[in-house]
Amino acid sequence: MNYFELHIGDYAEATAHLSFVEDAAYIRLLRKCYATEKPLPADVKAVQRLVAARSKEERDAVVTVLNEFFTLEDDGWHNERCDAEIARFIAGEPEREIKKANEENRVKRHREERARLFKLLTEAGQHAPWNISMQELRELVKKLPATTGRATATEPVTSPVTSPVTAPATPATATQSPIPNTQTPEIDSAISLQASTDAGAGTPPERDHPSEPLQLARNVQISLLLRAQGVRVTASHPTVAVTWAQNDAVTDALLIAAVGRAKEALGKKNRSDVSIGYLEPIVAQLLATPAPSATGGKFNVAGLDHSSTTAAMTESMQRHGVTVPVDGEITFN
Repeated sequence: MNYFELHIGDYAEATAHLSFVEDAAYIRLLRKCYATEKPLPADVKAVQRLVAARSKEERDAVVTVLNEFFTLEDDGWHNERCDAEIARFIAGEPEREIKKANEENRVKRHREERARLFKLLTEAGQHAPWNISMQELRELVKKLPATTGRATATEPVTSPVTSPVTAPATPATATQSPIPNTQTPEIDSAISLQASTDAGAGTPPERDHPSEPLQLARNVQISLLLRAQGVRVTASHPTVAVTWAQNDAVTDALLIAAVGRAKEALGKKNRSDVSIGYLEPIVAQLLATPAPSATGGKFNVAGLDHSSTTAAMTESMQRHGVTVPVDGEITFN
């Protein structure tokens, strides 16, 4: 989370009795909770280090605030308000990702149309100021002689089929103030809310096949899939938007398998949170492992664990998505 709401009146009422140092410690603890979107560590010394509490007074302040405003559970120190706000933020992630993708798509189409209209004017021997409005630019193109392509000049620009979503009605500059979500969104309704008139082009977005459902960009699909698996990630993360979204080998099945491995490894450390940084090397390992193949009952299990028992080998095959044969012959390369 990059921001959170702070109700000054409620906060002042709840913390009026705190000392200056205790109040500072409380704010730092809240910021750390929101920034990591998870509870504070159960180890008090680890918490003190996270908020840079060095002097005895500062360390004592952290202990006081933890005992008064937080609850120690199996996975760490929880704050009731933080937990509620983080849960609401995560629930609104799909809608935010869709709106961001919509806006990027709208700006792209707006620029493409503007460039095309300027080109038509130039080919006709006319010129227009660089900062002319789109409405004025369209009117100039409409007045061109028919031989210059006026008949097609006013047609709406349709993006390639690869454009995943439609454009929102909000202007391209409306990105300064974050608006927190107050309810759990439904993806379908979020998409339908954005299927409105294009603010830049003045024409409703079109699709080549209106009867077909809108398709989300691959990075948004990956983000939603991993969020559902409990992974803290956004569609704009470079690993998701570039490394994985542009690699056809990174399938949903592979990502789910990677999350399973990550949770299994973290479970041995009494941890349940899976971060994108922890998941990256696991996905890379799965991509580097040759896919097991099966032909005529003979299974090529190169790269699988066949160093010890049959049970270990079988478990390794299942982890790689291979159905263990009943009577088939297993061969190794």
